[in-house]
Amino acid sequence: PIDDWPQSLRTIVGTCLSSRFPILIWWGPELVMLYNDAYAPLIGAKHPRALGTRGQDVFPEIWHIIGPMLDGVLTRADATWSEDQLLLLERRGFPEECYFTFSYSPIRDALGGVGGVFTAVTETTDRVIGERRLAMLRALAERTATCRTIPDAVACTMASIEENPAGAPFAVFYEFDDARSVARLAAAVRADVDGPGAPSIVPLAADAAAQRPWPLERVVDASDLIVVDVPAALRVVPPLAQSDDVVRHAAILPVRRPGQDRASGALVVGLSPILPADEAYLGHLRLVAGHLTTAIANAEAYEAERRRAEELAAVDRAKTAFFSNVSHEFRTPLTLLLAPLEDAIADPLLVESHRASLTSAHRNALRLLKLVNTLLDFSRIEAGRALATYEPVDLGAFTADLASTFRSACERAGLVLRVELPDAPVIAHVDRGMWEKIVLNLVSNAFKHTFEGGITVRVGAQGADATLDVLDTGIGIPAEQRERIFERFHRVPNARSRSFEGTGIGLSLVQELVRLHGGRIDVESDGAHGSRFTVRLPLGATHLPPDRVVAPREDAAPSMAQAYLEEALRWIPETPGATTAGASAGSARVLCADDNADMREYVARLLHAEGWEVDVVPNGAAALEALRDRQYDLLISDVMMPGVDGHALVRAVRADRTTRAMPVILLSARAGEEARVDALASGTDDYLEKPFSARELVARVRAHLALAAVRARAAAEAERAREIAEDANRAKSAFLAAMSHELRTPLNAIAGYADLLDLEIHGPLTAAQRGHVTRLKQSEQHLLRLINDVLDFAKIEAGRVDFALEDVPLEDVIASVAPMIEPQLAAKQLVYRIQVPTEYAVRADRERLQQILLNLLSNSVKFTAPGGSISISAVPVDGTPDRIYLRVTDTGVGIPLALQERIFDPFVQGKRPPTGTAQGTGLGLAISRDLARGMGGDLRVRSEPGDGSTFTLTLLRARSGESA
Repeated sequence: PIDDWPQSLRTIVGTCLSSRFPILIWWGPELVMLYNDAYAPLIGAKHPRALGTRGQDVFPEIWHIIGPMLDGVLTRADATWSEDQLLLLERRGFPEECYFTFSYSPIRDALGGVGGVFTAVTETTDRVIGERRLAMLRALAERTATCRTIPDAVACTMASIEENPAGAPFAVFYEFDDARSVARLAAAVRADVDGPGAPSIVPLAADAAAQRPWPLERVVDASDLIVVDVPAALRVVPPLAQSDDVVRHAAILPVRRPGQDRASGALVVGLSPILPADEAYLGHLRLVAGHLTTAIANAEAYEAERRRAEELAAVDRAKTAFFSNVSHEFRTPLTLLLAPLEDAIADPLLVESHRASLTSAHRNALRLLKLVNTLLDFSRIEAGRALATYEPVDLGAFTADLASTFRSACERAGLVLRVELPDAPVIAHVDRGMWEKIVLNLVSNAFKHTFEGGITVRVGAQGADATLDVLDTGIGIPAEQRERIFERFHRVPNARSRSFEGTGIGLSLVQELVRLHGGRIDVESDGAHGSRFTVRLPLGATHLPPDRVVAPREDAAPSMAQAYLEEALRWIPETPGATTAGASAGSARVLCADDNADMREYVARLLHAEGWEVDVVPNGAAALEALRDRQYDLLISDVMMPGVDGHALVRAVRADRTTRAMPVILLSARAGEEARVDALASGTDDYLEKPFSARELVARVRAHLALAAVRARAAAEAERAREIAEDANRAKSAFLAAMSHELRTPLNAIAGYADLLDLEIHGPLTAAQRGHVTRLKQSEQHLLRLINDVLDFAKIEAGRVDFALEDVPLEDVIASVAPMIEPQLAAKQLVYRIQVPTEYAVRADRERLQQILLNLLSNSVKFTAPGGSISISAVPVDGTPDRIYLRVTDTGVGIPLALQERIFDPFVQGKRPPTGTAQGTGLGLAISRDLARGMGGDLRVRSEPGDGSTFTLTLLRARSGESA
């Protein structure tokens, strides 16, 4: 009874019950348990039996741990503190790994002794196990981040699992073959390889269940893990568990590779018997499998990238070898070509016209040799076979000689070339041939992109370095392009240039040659006002291979400076539009656009020899200017030109009405079907690949000029026919208008006399006479409508219809038409419905809208059998609030589908109307549609033969949106 309790017990129990913190009281020598509601969840199924029960009876599984602690408090009044204490507590039917932070404190009785133990407790199981799992995942992520192969990824994952025996008592990983018929063991942790839990091969066929420990085939197409029983032979005791707590279950997790729907492997993990297999546990294992999947994907991506890099490297090596071999092969025939050309040019008996042709051939052979040498140098550098011979050279004097080669070219182009040298000689060790290429490439590049101002070449010394600066006042280099300017084959897009020609490896070659000298090259530019290239070479020879350093040599290798100069001179355009003299009068005029001067001259001489007049221009922009100034019969253009290229030129020609029909032939060094398709897609008439034969070019020019002449004659005849037709149409319209006016005069007299008869001024009429008068007036009205239709059609054709647009209520228009249509409706007993909201108003010409509506209603009455129906409805246009649909629907004979597309054409008539109705002129619907379009609307029809028609008139909504 509570009345018999000591006061200390009452007080502490009151404190316990009123607290929301888990509190347990052990009372008396038998340590009877008293606790509050907050403590009950900590002991699970032991509540409420534990209340008022001896502690040793409630917790026999952990009494060997907590019993001595409690005895110490009772006997010696020693308080205790335990943090994250592991206790295998049986609160869910099995020994469970639990962690608690608690303290045991003595409860004093009235005599000062210890009457019981006060316990404040917090369960930390989730935190302790969560931190353990998080640490395991962190270590796994760090390991797999550096894995580069799939075996490494598997090994790193299994190593992290091995360090976490409490959460994964054992683990095995199997890889599936492509057919998913066999699984092969890849790794195992705490499971004997080739033992009962980790056999090397596991068949995946369903009928092989007796031969395997794990049903791996169940996860091949599974989207999530499965939990299976562990065979008795594999049941082990994990760390922290008691001897009889063996692993009884395992999770099998599918592992998929990127882009695969089916699993490519399976991870089998034993489940700890002292942990609940809840969502937190299984979710942790899913994360482990996810890390493994990611590591495998990364390893595959790395391996694929490695293979790709090796393939690219192999291709690069093959390309370099090819360049080297083909360059060598080119040099032999070029040598045999240059020598005879030089001999022939030097022959004093050579005809001057032939000398000009041979000089052009020699100049281009030198250019080809220069390109071959550049490719050979580049391939040698890439292959590591470039051998330089370094000798001491007066860098200033040598550089000045090379740069001065361009003086004549600069003067012809209107540029100033400055060469600035130091007072004292700058002696540097360089390979003469390589330094020549460095200087000539830099000066040539500056000349190519400079159009005003000049070029400065400056040699000097700064500290321990010799310096070369090449400055220009050219177009500059955009900031985003500066880092790429030395990349091989890279060109600054859309850069203004004297020529589009070049390999794109000049600056890259310069950089490599500078590096071979132990130096570096930098570039500066504000992107719009010139550039500055700076080469720095260490002075002295200590930085160079000793075996490649030699004394100054007297003999010098042949210089390529003349080849650079000849190429630069060909970039300077002649006077644009210069005409080849001597062409025969009245001959065809041809315009040739090419940035290569030799090609321009060659084509001009070739075509001029055939008697054609030829103008040449250096680029596409100049060609467009020439086309504006003169009329040409044919255009020949190169594809790759600076500024406006060949394709852009063709598009501009086709977009201009005056040049649209002119034939165009494109010339290009790009071969293949794709280049030809691109050319034809841009609008060109023909495409010739370089090199081409003279006879082929002449034949194609002659054929296109002939075709152009035929097309011109046909166009002229068509124009004459069109003018004749227009004259006839105008005459017809004038005749119809005049005839309509003439017909209206006697028709007015007929109508007037019919009205007089109808008024019975000269006496009453008999019934028969009145019928005659009625039919007379009906015929007069019908004839008047026909005349009005013809007159309207003539006005529309002549473009003389004026529209007085205003806001018109639809209700008023429909009401104004009613008196004219009601007699026809009554005569055929047709049902007439109007479904038009009263507030609807449109922007239209009132009289023209009445005419359209009357035409549509009359048409419906004409083609609807007696007893049928006609309706008028109006609805707003979906998605277009400023328009309204006005529909006239009937139950008439309908319009055949083949006729619906032509029903609005003049003089087209549909199926003959029911008996008793006159056939019209076939102009009513044509006039109605033209009037609708003239008011900013449209008229269309939808019909099913035998099931009526619906004519839809689209009208602009009134500006106010409603009628007044």
